[in-house]
Amino acid sequence: MSIAIQKPLNEAEIGVLRALQQDAERQRKEIAFDLHMSQSKLSKVVADLVARGYIRKTAAILDPKNLGFGYVSFFRVRFKDFTSMEKAEAALAARPEIQEIYGTGRGFELFIKMHTNSNEKLVNFKFELGSMEGVKRVRMFSTLHTIKSETDLPI
Repeated sequence: MSIAIQKPLNEAEIGVLRALQQDAERQRKEIAFDLHMSQSKLSKVVADLVARGYIRKTAAILDPKNLGFGYVSFFRVRFKDFTSMEKAEAALAARPEIQEIYGTGRGFELFIKMHTNSNEKLVNFKFELGSMEGVKRVRMFSTLHTIKSETDLPI
């Protein structure tokens, strides 16, 4: 996968991204005022950032623990070959209980983050991963508590 080179962000765009990242529900009028721009200019900047892929979506950030999803685990899954890994990527990406999937660059390996409401579901998922075609090894890393979990990027 190649990384597309974007034109550099200007100060106004960075300011808009910071403001929206901190509070996307904030009144656009207030954001425009703080950034010393008109509301129409702010709308154009936001639309451009969306079109260029800097803003994927605007969503509420839910608290997993308050919603009963207090079990967080990471899984490292090694595959026998690229074809098996690629097939598994598509199947795993379609599962809503999986929050994140990363290719590690260590051969044919994926790293998966998952929240659930029971330890039993995590263990069952580990066995399910192990039974997938082409899986060589599955390691599960369960957490005891969350120290930091943020979505803000340091822009």
